[in-house]
Amino acid sequence: MKQEVAIVVGGRVQARFVPHAVRADEFVTPRDTRTPPAPQGALLYYGGEVVGKVRCVRREQFSRWAIVYDPVAQEGTPVDALTPYLNARVVGTLALLGGEAGPRITVEELAERTDAVLLAVDGIGAARLRDIRAACAQVLGRK
Repeated sequence: MKQEVAIVVGGRVQARFVPHAVRADEFVTPRDTRTPPAPQGALLYYGGEVVGKVRCVRREQFSRWAIVYDPVAQEGTPVDALTPYLNARVVGTLALLGGEAGPRITVEELAERTDAVLLAVDGIGAARLRDIRAACAQVLGRK
């Protein structure tokens, strides 16, 4: 399955496309005569992860466009590190706590969330909460 790029401006998806080419700091669009809606500073998602902010868009050969971006480094441990300790559905639900407009939640941020906040999430009860806390402790090296 090919991953797609999403261009997000102000929390709204402006465009989605499967890139023709992926380079170190740019994505090349499929053929299109129109300039992609990628203003400077727009967030770029690739495979569901924020990868950077748009620096510029330049014309390529054969009616393609290169969207050049500055990479965004996510500080902290990605929530996917909980996968060995929790089932995939729970990890997916926890990943959505970061929100669509911003980067995904980290294990450190998840560990700081209160019990009340986590219990308010559909599908998380007292037993699952204990599992989540234990998994966070394992990943972060706490006892």
